[in-house]
Amino acid sequence: MNSERKPNVFLAGAPKCGTTSLAYWLSQHPECYVSPKKEPHYFGDFLRKKMSLSEYERLFLGASPAHKARIDASTSYFTMPEAIEQIVNYRSDAKFIVMLRNPIDLAYSLHSESLFGGSENKPSFWEAWQLQEDRQRGRRVPLACNNPKMLDYRQQALLGHALQGLLSYVPPSRIHWIFIEDLATDTPRVYSDVLGFLDLSGDQRTDFTSKNRSKQNRFPRINRTMRAAGRFRSKIGLPGLGLRAALNRYAHREVPREPLSDKLRRELYSSFEEDIRLLEYLTGRDLGHWDPEQREDVRQG
Repeated sequence: MNSERKPNVFLAGAPKCGTTSLAYWLSQHPECYVSPKKEPHYFGDFLRKKMSLSEYERLFLGASPAHKARIDASTSYFTMPEAIEQIVNYRSDAKFIVMLRNPIDLAYSLHSESLFGGSENKPSFWEAWQLQEDRQRGRRVPLACNNPKMLDYRQQALLGHALQGLLSYVPPSRIHWIFIEDLATDTPRVYSDVLGFLDLSGDQRTDFTSKNRSKQNRFPRINRTMRAAGRFRSKIGLPGLGLRAALNRYAHREVPREPLSDKLRRELYSSFEEDIRLLEYLTGRDLGHWDPEQREDVRQG
């Protein structure tokens, strides 16, 4: 495939960190081409049925020499060292954009996403969190879940570890990291910095409407049943009918989730504290405000 059409930028994750919004904004820039298939997940082993290289590269046939940035926005890559290694072998000059957020909030959001998609069957986040070790061993994984890694919420939220792994393959000059809190409070500047990193001209964008907000499924049991049936159908080679997608369009509703209790936040922070310190070291960013104890001190003050 012509190198002028191959992807050269990877919006690699993390999931639930604003990647959908950023990918959408960049897709409207005249010098950007974003894969029309949202999150191809070609690299690594996130998908149960891997596409071929030719199928993957066909996603970028619509790119032209005018598209200086050709973007694969698959959020599974960041926390998968094998995916990063494969990308670097495929494209040694690849640039990476990664989004960072408080791992407590990230893990909670991932659980919400898994509930909505039907791969999770435990509405209680704390109950699902306690099942992680069992699920790593292949036990108590819902029939509708085609990839148990999706339910390993702690591992997916270890962003310090993931950034350290990325830096072991790619020099800092080809990595641009964004904290979701900056994206929320100073969106135009963050977007402008991304354009600068990609050597793209300014596009005078003023509309920064967010995408992929927290959502719920009105019929979770039906969704899980149809998802499990879809897995069986895929195994025996029957084509899909699109019924679950149609149901989800009707069942989809955007609803803010109840915040975690302070007690649970403190419990989770102890699990992530070492990784947060690593992220502080790698990014040079003071992340003390992620500590629930400091949050309480601020409220009391």
